[in-house]
Amino acid sequence: MKLSSVLLSCLASTIFTVGSPAFAAEEAAAEAGSPSDDNRTLDMTGLVIPVSDSEGHLINYLFVSVLVTLSEGVDHWDVREHGHVYRDLVLKEAHRTNVGIATDPMKLNKEEFEALIHRVFDKELGAHSVKALQIMGVDSQKLFVDG
Repeated sequence: MKLSSVLLSCLASTIFTVGSPAFAAEEAAAEAGSPSDDNRTLDMTGLVIPVSDSEGHLINYLFVSVLVTLSEGVDHWDVREHGHVYRDLVLKEAHRTNVGIATDPMKLNKEEFEALIHRVFDKELGAHSVKALQIMGVDSQKLFVDG
């Protein structure tokens, strides 16, 4: 196979890839911007959040991954450097606040969880320190309850 044939083949595959609908969708999403594109984010992946029943007994754990976008004016470099501290503060608050849905403890009460994140960050960094939250994933295992 000649070098010109190889180059032509590479050029053709590049043109088809760039012109594909998948590439166009990725490009449109990048232009629209997402929290993960913001340099002011803190990735809090794999938080293990306890879920208690109405009497305070541990009944389950939820595994939550969240992306926290910090507001302008917050030193995001310092927050990232001390990310383990903020993660610990979130987990401590989660032990005081039930974030499972009361009627379905295998599911996350997203509003309560988001309020918990805001409370922790606002207490440490000042009011309105969180610009946006994106819950990337929630999972649970049937450890103590059926369903």
